[in-house]
Amino acid sequence: MKKLIVSSMLAALALPWVSLAQAPPQQSVLPEGTPIRMRMNRTVSSADAQVGDNVDFETLDDVNLGEMVVIPKGSMAMATITEAVPKRRMARGGKLGMNIDYVRLPSEGKLALRGVQQGSGGGHTGAMTGAIVATSIVFFPAAPFFLFMHGKDMVIPKGHEVTVYTNSDYAPVGVQAPAPAAAAPAAATDSAAPPAVPATTDTSPSPAGPVTISLGQTIAEVETINGKPDKIIDLGAKKIYVYKDLKITFTDGKVSDVQ
Repeated sequence: MKKLIVSSMLAALALPWVSLAQAPPQQSVLPEGTPIRMRMNRTVSSADAQVGDNVDFETLDDVNLGEMVVIPKGSMAMATITEAVPKRRMARGGKLGMNIDYVRLPSEGKLALRGVQQGSGGGHTGAMTGAIVATSIVFFPAAPFFLFMHGKDMVIPKGHEVTVYTNSDYAPVGVQAPAPAAAAPAAATDSAAPPAVPATTDTSPSPAGPVTISLGQTIAEVETINGKPDKIIDLGAKKIYVYKDLKITFTDGKVSDVQ
């Protein structure tokens, strides 16, 4: 029983060391719903805004994926006016609504955004109603109503800040999930195996092919190649050297025929 308790304690103590040794996996995807703070670059009023007008924003912080800046601070984002009604008589105030569309990426691509954190595509989320009113801005289709002010035009000033969210996962080009480290193969040691012989490089010239008898060679050159003949037939200016399988005729001391 005591041995069992000691073993359990040792196992429990070992767990923290194991967790420290295993580094957390590197993220390769910026997840959907990542918050992005940004501010408006111009004032928008229900008095003169038109449906379809674009409203530009700029991001207030770097959005990082590990050590990589995916969306730099100061990146341009774009929204579109979806409803613009100026104030009317009988204290009927103006209405103003807009949809947040995208943020521009360093690669010149666009990353879609939405006005609420949960719900792909910016679906209606009742729990966000209070927060949306508090920000004095409505992003459609994030909320089921337009922002309006009783008896006045709705004005959203330049510099107004709001938090929006990425509308999909985004995997930046060049960022990949790390592959599991492959175990290094163990070096096999065989005491019986002969030691490896290093490759040698022979720089000496390769032997030349067999030397043949050719016309014009002198008697001395032929004897250097074939040695002394078995028989010499002396015909004055002409001499015939007879070898076992060869007959060489010399005329005036040079080879004139080979048989």
